[in-house]
This record gives sequence, structure tokens and C-alpha cells, in this order.
Amino acid sequence: FFAGIYGCGKSILFRSAIRKEEMAAAFVDIRPNEDPLRSIVKSLNVQNIDACGDLLDFIGEASERARKAMHGVTPLFVLRIRDGSSLLRIYNEVVALACDRRLCHVIIEVPIESLTIAMTALPRLDFHLVPNFSVSEAFRYTHHLIDPLELTHFVEVVGTNSNDLDELLAAVRHAHMSATTYTNQKLVKAMRQLQAAWAKDPSLREAVIRLARFPFEEGQ
Repeated sequence: FFAGIYGCGKSILFRSAIRKEEMAAAFVDIRPNEDPLRSIVKSLNVQNIDACGDLLDFIGEASERARKAMHGVTPLFVLRIRDGSSLLRIYNEVVALACDRRLCHVIIEVPIESLTIAMTALPRLDFHLVPNFSVSEAFRYTHHLIDPLELTHFVEVVGTNSNDLDELLAAVRHAHMSATTYTNQKLVKAMRQLQAAWAKDPSLREAVIRLARFPFEEGQ
């Protein structure tokens, strides 16, 4: 079970590790009200899911074929939980695959914003937190396509979230905007949103002033 804030690079981490270890793996998007087992079968490029019969048996057979093809290495399913999906329901459906039948390894990728204490206490579940990129990781993620001074400014102002870095890359490469200009636009927009928020609630202004007294940390 891996959790991290939106855009911390969970999927990138998993894909890199899977390539390095040369594992057979499938990435499964599970949307609200979607059956987890059907989602797994769909990720295997099955066109007619209804013709598969018992889905647990079908996934088991597919996992066994993958294990043989990879010379005994157990295959891996990475389940990406989308907004509105019930982690408990998904857990109850897929735990049999990894724990009861031991057919595969299962990673559940979920935004930390969606977690509850009850979720982290589920049995037969190892919990790991994926942090945001470090500054050096942010530089590697952008493939050094952005001026290092401008990227350093962006990281200090905005942070190292991969979603934000993707937007920065798009602005620089496709909108032909300098990274500094884009960063300043983001800063001005955030300041206006903050002003609008504390105009409605004066206590927010005091909270921001208290936050401003904390030591500066880049990349957060």
C-alpha cells in the first residue's frame, strides 16, 4: 500500500522499479463504482470480459502464465485508486489474489488526501509513504530542459510536485514562456486567491502570518 500527495511521483517510482527489476506488471485504474476484478481483467486488454467466466480464476490463470514466462517471478498489479473509489471495497476484492491464492503481488496506489486512519489499520497491508521529489529529482524529472536558475526559482516558490512540473514543462516547451514568467504568474495567482480567501475570514490572515514565521523549506 503506497500513499502520497497528488503528483508526488508514485506511478513514476513504480514504473522505474518495475523496469529495473524486469517484472511482469499491469497498471490498473479503478474508478468509482467500478468492480476491481473487472478493472484488472480490462487492464489485460481483454475485449469481452463477460466471456471470461469466474474473474478470480481468469486472473489466476493469467498470473500463472506470466509467472512461467518470467521464469518464476510473481507478476505485479498496481491498482491506482481514483477519486470516489472505496478503498475498503477494493481491498476486500483483491486481498484474495495476493494473500489467499498467492497469485500475484498487489500494490494499491492512493492519494494521501483520501486516506483515513481506519484504512491504514487494515490487516495484511504494508503501508508506505511516497514523499515529494527532492530538488535533484525534480531536475532529473524535467530532463534538464529548463534553465537551472529558473527551475530553482520555481522549486522554491511552487515546489517539486510532479503535476506542477508537468505544467511548467508544458508552458516552457509549448507556450514558449520562460520558466520565471510562469512561476511569477503562479505566485501572483496564489496571492490573489489568498487575498480573496482572507477577505471573507479575517482569521485566515492570522493563520498565514503564523505560517510565514516557520523556517523556509524548499521543495515542499
